[in-house]
Amino acid sequence: MPIGYVAHMIRIITMALNSGTESTIGTVLQQTKRIFALDYRGLLVLVPLYLQRIREVLEHKEGKDLYAVKTKSAAMSILGSLICVPDHYGKYEIPVMGKAESVPMDAVKRHVYDSIFLALELYPAGTSSEHKYLKFVSKAVCCVTVVIYQEAAKDSCNTEIIKVYR
Repeated sequence: MPIGYVAHMIRIITMALNSGTESTIGTVLQQTKRIFALDYRGLLVLVPLYLQRIREVLEHKEGKDLYAVKTKSAAMSILGSLICVPDHYGKYEIPVMGKAESVPMDAVKRHVYDSIFLALELYPAGTSSEHKYLKFVSKAVCCVTVVIYQEAAKDSCNTEIIKVYR
């Protein structure tokens, strides 16, 4: 995709995620759950904004309708696609749109991990009689499995990650 189209797409997604409208943010998350699997230059600039909105969606306890559950499930899919990004890009820093600052990959990694574990804390498996959260919780469990496997596979295994989230 030409860089001009990617820039336009980034601008539209940024406007939608900054809209403050719950339904707009939910729709963007649901329709772009595989966005970071695309190999388009410049998409990483969206990571900090996505992480911020995902955290807000996960912490929002209101809205137990199917739309809210689908939005939380989409948020978990996006987090799952971001698990490997920090290790892949190493010491690279992601520029924050509209600001003269950047976010280091270590902070991205911590935010992704924290959000995944937060999802399991807020929606523990087996405690809800509502089956609509089952897909969401199963995605969170899969993400945790990938996190643990990824950390355990390193030469310098970060056992602190596993200890912190017991």
